[in-house]
Amino acid sequence: MAPFNKLRLFNERRIRGDLIETFKVVSNKVDYGKDLFKLSRSGLNIISKSKAYFNSSKDICKLRSAFLPERIRNYWNKLPVYVKNSENVNDFKTNLQSFKNDCKESSD
Repeated sequence: MAPFNKLRLFNERRIRGDLIETFKVVSNKVDYGKDLFKLSRSGLNIISKSKAYFNSSKDICKLRSAFLPERIRNYWNKLPVYVKNSENVNDFKTNLQSFKNDCKESSD
C-alpha cells in the first residue's frame, strides 16, 4: 500500500473517531466535555469559539481545549440531521457509515 493511501486511511479513521466522541459529548452520553463545544441555537451545529475565546497569547490551555472542536466543526456541521439525532452510539456509527456510502455513490 502506498504511503499516501495509509495517510488517507489514518485521517479517515481519526475523523470518524472524533465524530463519534463529538456525538457522545453533544448528546450527553458521557459525563465529560460538557463545555467543550459551543452549539448553535438549534443544538445541531458546532460554532467556533475561537474569536471570542482567545484574547491573548497566554491562552494556550484554552487553545488546546478548543483543538478538537475546531478540527471537527466542519465535518460535524456537514452531517445530515438523521446522523446527528441518532438514538445511541451504535446507531450513530451505522448512520455515519450509511451517509459515507451515500456520498461515495453520488461522487462515482
